[in-house]
Amino acid sequence: MNNLISKISPLTKAIIWLAPAPLNKEGTSYKAVDYLLNGLLTSSLNANEDLNSRLLLGDHFSDKLFVFITHNLNTSDLNHFVALIEPVMTSENNVLLIDELNKFEELSKILPMAIKNSLIKYQ
Repeated sequence: MNNLISKISPLTKAIIWLAPAPLNKEGTSYKAVDYLLNGLLTSSLNANEDLNSRLLLGDHFSDKLFVFITHNLNTSDLNHFVALIEPVMTSENNVLLIDELNKFEELSKILPMAIKNSLIKYQ
């Protein structure tokens, strides 16, 4: 968990997590993201485990942290997520990518250049 959390800074605006289904609640990525969201991930899963993707919004260094979790790279869902974060992103901000599906190449074809250039890959 500490390695993932160490990648987060006050300049991190978002996390994109390409995760296998179902989410492993004992995994280090799950625990770290749930910690960063103050348990919101667990609450969301308890409400509905069967979603293919989810967008969560947490507090982070007196700002918002957008977290997009998907089990398959759905272009429509990803575009909605990008539409939310693009207006709040500056050239100094970054987006943490947790790619447990090995879909970076596919993702990089979909993301706008400004978001793609801001990615920090974890793992």
